Amino acid sequence: VERTLNSVILFFIVLVAAFSIFAILTMMVTEKTRDIGILRALGAGVWGIMAIFLAEGLVIGIVGCSLGAGTAALILDNLNPLADYVYDKTGWYPFPKDIYLLDQIPHHIEPAVWGIVICATLFVCLLAALFPAWKAARLVPVEALRYE
Repeated sequence: VERTLNSVILFFIVLVAAFSIFAILTMMVTEKTRDIGILRALGAGVWGIMAIFLAEGLVIGIVGCSLGAGTAALILDNLNPLADYVYDKTGWYPFPKDIYLLDQIPHHIEPAVWGIVICATLFVCLLAALFPAWKAARLVPVEALRYE
C-alpha cells in the first residue's frame, strides 16, 4: 500500500512539473514570436525550431531531475541525523522508537527504481515540451513579423 501511495504522489508531482514546463515554454513561444519569425525567415526549418524547444524542455527536465535526485539522496543519507535535529528543536520525533521498535529510520536506495523514475520524468518533460515546440515550428515568418 505504501509503495502504491508513493507512486501516486510521485505521479502528481511529475504532472505538476510537466504543466509548469508546458506553461513556461508556451509563454516563451508567445514572447519570442518575433525571434522565431526571424529564424524561419533566415531559413531555419520546422525541425530545427522544434529541436530548440524540445532541447529546452529536456534541459529543464535534466536540471530538475538532477536537483531532485541529488536532494533526495542527500536527505536519505542524513535521514536519522535530520530526525534527531527535528526532535532537538521541536520535541517531536517523526519516527517514534517506542511505536516502531527500531532505533533508526530504515531507508534503502534502489538504483533501478531511481533510474526508472528519472527516465519516466524526462520522457514526461519531453511530452510537455512537444506542443509548444510544434506551435513554434508552425509559425509563418510573415505572420510572426507582421506587427513588429
